[in-house]
Amino acid sequence: MKNDGDEKRYYSISEASRITGLEAYVLRYWEKEFPVLHPRKNRGGNRLYTSSDIELINRINHLRTKEKLTIAGARTKLMM
Repeated sequence: MKNDGDEKRYYSISEASRITGLEAYVLRYWEKEFPVLHPRKNRGGNRLYTSSDIELINRINHLRTKEKLTIAGARTKLMM
């Protein structure tokens, strides 16, 4: 039985969407726009997000919403 403190190893796109508050299509789009965001895919082609992927998505979201950066600006800032 899992403890509440246990963290999942991988999250589906719907779970990542729920955690980050972003729609699945946004996550798929950002995957194309940000080379550093590359979730694994299982044999069926479903995306598997790790905790570090979720953190990166939250960082991108912060850059886009709070710092008001464009996608190109956010990409550049992440590369620095």
